[in-house]
Amino acid sequence: MNFLERIQNQKVKDTDTFRDLQANIYREYIKHQLALKNFLQAMDILERYIQIGNKYYEDSEAQGFLANCYERAYRLSKKNRDDIAREKYDILRKKHGLLYAEFKFGKNSSDYLEFSKELFKD
Repeated sequence: MNFLERIQNQKVKDTDTFRDLQANIYREYIKHQLALKNFLQAMDILERYIQIGNKYYEDSEAQGFLANCYERAYRLSKKNRDDIAREKYDILRKKHGLLYAEFKFGKNSSDYLEFSKELFKD
């Protein structure tokens, strides 16, 4: 993973093959981190994953996992009484939760509306 990030040749980095390879490596790493309940490490790689390109940003599964990781970080900061981190993660979990619902169900669907109401209920 680190070797891919060291590549500086922009022509190589801009190819779909390179992006797909990078995304597949990130995806496998994320799966393992989530299985081990390392949500903060998974969160970091998920943020990198969605920045690879629009195709990956619009991946509903990645947005859902990221929202879940932010939810975990939100609960941890709430437990530790860290108001600044709690507010930051609250905003991020709602943002990525909405993106998950938008990409999964479509913005005009009833499932999206129900999901957004549930998300902002607290």
